[in-house]
Amino acid sequence: MSPRILPRLPGVPLLALCGPMARLAHIAARRLGRHTRHHVEPVTPEPLPAPTQSPPAASVTAAPMPSPDVVDDGTTLDELLEEPQKSPTWVALSGVDVTPRAAAWLDELGARVEADLLPITVTSGRRSPQRQARALHDDLVAGQTPQQLHALYQRDDLLDEVLAVADEGVEAMTEVLALQLARGEHLSPHMRDDAVDLRRRNRSTEQLGRLVAHCQALGAQTVIERDHLHVQHLTPRPRA
Repeated sequence: MSPRILPRLPGVPLLALCGPMARLAHIAARRLGRHTRHHVEPVTPEPLPAPTQSPPAASVTAAPMPSPDVVDDGTTLDELLEEPQKSPTWVALSGVDVTPRAAAWLDELGARVEADLLPITVTSGRRSPQRQARALHDDLVAGQTPQQLHALYQRDDLLDEVLAVADEGVEAMTEVLALQLARGEHLSPHMRDDAVDLRRRNRSTEQLGRLVAHCQALGAQTVIERDHLHVQHLTPRPRA
């Protein structure tokens, strides 16, 4: 069916000849046209700031890692992992170097002491220069003064050489002790395999007194220090 064409009457708007829905659509279209004909100022976007370049990162050199085979006090990991030296009457802490000479003396001491003093715990034996340096460093950190250390060590001249570099750390102290050892001089009897340290923890004054007496009965010299009993001159004597 062809569309119906309405005749245009003079003086009558075309919209009046349309139905109600058509007239509403026509009005809406004209209003929309008026809005879209409004002048709109163009908006020019502001230019983005130029990217700033960050200063180049400073190169960082990683500090050298310590050797995985050595711990701070000079004890190697193999020594730490090995079974502690022990006998029926004494036991050494892991990593402590108890030589056959010292072990024979400890066996003799263990055979003399009362049962309540067993087992005897050895906290230090033969010391390398690095272990001796660590022991001195630990004493200083614990608050011992040079005067107190001089009371413990017989060679004031050797001790002064080591204390002169104490502020530089354990490594510098180790170098001095190694030079002394190369000259045939020993700051401590530990360095010539003639001393052991025995733990005094959990021992009463009476028990410590008996342990000292047994050590001296074997001809050893003893010094009661802050956390252990130092024993030197390890020469076993026949039992009376």
